[in-house]
Amino acid sequence: MRLLLLHNEDEFFGGAETLLIHFVDKLAAQGREVALALVEGSRLDQRLPGTLDRVYISSGRAFSLRKLRQQAKVLTDYRRHFRYDLIHGWAARTWELGGLLRHRTGCPTLLTLHDHPRAHYLSFARSRLMWASACFAADGVACVSDAVRKACLECHYPAGKLEVVHNGFPKRWLSSSVPKRNKPIRIGFVGHWSPPKGLDGLFKILDKLAELITPGEWECRIAGSPLPHYRDWLRETCDQFSHRAWWSRVEWVGWVDDPQSFLRSLDLLIFPSREFDSFPNVLLEAGFAGIPVMAASVGGAPEIVRDSETGWLFPRDDWDYAASRLADAIQDPDHLSSLGHNAQRRMGEAFTSEDMVAGYFDLYRRLTLDRGQAA
Repeated sequence: MRLLLLHNEDEFFGGAETLLIHFVDKLAAQGREVALALVEGSRLDQRLPGTLDRVYISSGRAFSLRKLRQQAKVLTDYRRHFRYDLIHGWAARTWELGGLLRHRTGCPTLLTLHDHPRAHYLSFARSRLMWASACFAADGVACVSDAVRKACLECHYPAGKLEVVHNGFPKRWLSSSVPKRNKPIRIGFVGHWSPPKGLDGLFKILDKLAELITPGEWECRIAGSPLPHYRDWLRETCDQFSHRAWWSRVEWVGWVDDPQSFLRSLDLLIFPSREFDSFPNVLLEAGFAGIPVMAASVGGAPEIVRDSETGWLFPRDDWDYAASRLADAIQDPDHLSSLGHNAQRRMGEAFTSEDMVAGYFDLYRRLTLDRGQAA
């Protein structure tokens, strides 16, 4: 099986791109034949190993039929060099390209969806184009969580084409040990400093927590960065809480290039997100580091965090409930260590790169077989 992966993002680099790197690394380690169509000079291009077969296409930022035809011609011509027999559109902006290549080459085509099919940052036209691609121009759609699959069903995607393949990280990320927790307990947050990510909710949790147990028993480390259009909001939010006695227990770490090292400095991670998050990578990363999580029950979070077994879940925006459970956790460090062990074991059993690759190749084989029978 020769695989052509499609990715035409040249501006943003996030979880989907990180996972793609792990995916192709694992494919290379297994000796799989794979080529990647991507934008020359993009951040993904710079981070991928030099030995990977590449074919360069234009950016997918602005859709046009002319650009789509040009991209398809490049990749159709490339088949003379690398005779791929399966196409995989890794990002939503490659879906229409994958569909056109399917039409031109007859190769089965899989599309991956990393987000809600009607996410707020998708235009109406883009959402409709994605739906049409899934319905009429693909053999299958891989959803990164069951939450995404259910969202697709609500948006009238064809149920028979939807499959779930969870994201995964390398087994080598599994921490060799889970440290014994001692007070003060280090609470952590990683993410954009914005309302959708619930940073103000974190402060409301801490405000209530200070009423339940003395701030000397805990401290909070905040990693990430502010989004430009939320700077005024961030300033106002900090002004609202900065006079609290517990404010001195908050450390602003800023952007971290190595989230794993930051996570290992914590005893517990809080994920207070308000928005649908398809399959939050930070929850996987915490589990690999042996760090239990207290997470809002949004999107795919409940598929990662098992309540009271590998961490805790709380209803979105229920800050008082989260603070109450957090207080109990802080007062039982041994239980935190036990949940950290459980989280790490669960990551190794269910969410590794090997699991992700095996899930996709099972889909590839089924799509190839189905396509052959249909022909």
